[in-house]
Parts: sequence; structure tokens; C-alpha cells
Amino acid sequence: ASVLANPRVTLYCLDLQKREAIFLQADSDIRLEDRPFYYQGQFEHAQRAIVLSFEKFHALAEARGDAFERAVLIHSVGRCGSTLLSKMFGNLEKCLSLSEPDVYTQLTLPTTDHSNRVPLLRSTTRMYYQPRDGERPTHLVLKFRSFCVELAAAMQQATPSAKSLFLYRDVDRVVRSGMRVFRYRGAPLWWLDS
Repeated sequence: ASVLANPRVTLYCLDLQKREAIFLQADSDIRLEDRPFYYQGQFEHAQRAIVLSFEKFHALAEARGDAFERAVLIHSVGRCGSTLLSKMFGNLEKCLSLSEPDVYTQLTLPTTDHSNRVPLLRSTTRMYYQPRDGERPTHLVLKFRSFCVELAAAMQQATPSAKSLFLYRDVDRVVRSGMRVFRYRGAPLWWLDS
């Protein structure tokens, strides 16, 4: 009950081997959704961890149900403005927009039990809808990392009300942007400015 009632307690990751969900409680009144990346804000502001078995995790998610009217799923190739779009959604009163909540990233790993993926996605999505006191957004917007596109079909099964957006960009510009931001050591960067 304290997990559901406290907007400072948010789902952080899953321990797939131990079949546990790990929640973190953030300090003070930090707005995690305002951080560039949700998982980063959770990590930087964590004060306490709460660990629940998958059975309790699924039971809490079932008790919450789909408290949002609609989910909006942002898939992209990366380096194409998806974080900006997520932040724009976050400025709308009716949207709770999370940029890169990390459980979805975990569920793309090859070690994941794919037969159990849809129930985990359903419970995860329900638990990420954790609005702050006094706020009742109608839409949950989730912006994923680029490789999470492989979850698209499973996410549609887990959250049938979801609408998906897919952002892409010219491949040359994606590569140039990636090279600039990640500064690959030893890579010839002279061609970036050509």
C-alpha cells in the first residue's frame, strides 16, 4: 500500500533471476520526470530501496489497473528528437511523460523469459503511472531507448489502449549526431563537419 500511495516511490528495475521488482524512494520533492532520463534521476536521488516479489508486484499492478486513459509509446532510431518530444508531452497538463524508464530496456535482453514478458510489461506500465499528489494526468507517455522497438508487439498486447509513435531521421545525420555526442576515441571526426 505504501508503494501505491507514495508518489516518491517509483519502479526502478527488475531482478529477473530472483523474480523481484525493485522500487526506489526519491529524496524531497524532486520531479523525476523532469530529468533528461528517468532512470538517471531515480539513481541520483534514491534514498531507499523497496524490494517486492513478482507475485506482490503483479498483485499491486492488478489492484491499480490502468489508471490512465491511454498510453502513448514513443519508439525511435535514436538521435532524432525523441527526448525533446517526450519533454514536450511532459509540458501538457494531462500527460505524465517518462523518458527512458529502464525496466523496458531490461526486458529486451536476450536472457529475458519471453513467455513471461507480456505480464511483466503490463504490470510495469501500470506501476510507472505514479503521478504526484494533486495531479491526475489522463495519458502516460513512455519514451524508450532505440532498441526497445522490439517490444512494440508485446507492448500492444500488454497495453491495448496504447498508441505508438515511431520517430526516425536520415541515417547520415543519426550517425553524425551519435559520433558527436559519444565522441568515439580514435574515430576520424574530421568528416563530421564536412
